[in-house]
Amino acid sequence: MTQTTRTIREVLQDHPTLDMNGLAPFKRGEPSPIDPENEGNIKGFEAAVAWLSLVERTTTPRPTFDSYRYKHAVESWTADNEGNRTYVAPGVFLAAAYHLGFMVQETEHGSCSAYLNISKRSLKQFNSRRFE
Repeated sequence: MTQTTRTIREVLQDHPTLDMNGLAPFKRGEPSPIDPENEGNIKGFEAAVAWLSLVERTTTPRPTFDSYRYKHAVESWTADNEGNRTYVAPGVFLAAAYHLGFMVQETEHGSCSAYLNISKRSLKQFNSRRFE
């Protein structure tokens, strides 16, 4: 078992309702559990941790952008010259955020997405139209 697998397992123990879709798994019907041993989930988690390590934190969650937009930013950030990118499931992105100690606040009651305490100013480094 890899360290990343152990880390994902720990996050899931602390946040048992987190699934592949994000915060509110049962809103979309059957839950879709995060498999901590799945290679795609491991790569997505590691990519999200790396990306989140580059942003500045604020003292409270900011409602400017949500976790779904951030997870797409991570995918774009991982793209190579041929357009291959790492898929990051919404719940896997949030698992990475929890692991790093980000504040996670659901966007609205029952939502799968969340606001995080990420500085909008620090997102400029990614040169993404996603954050305009």
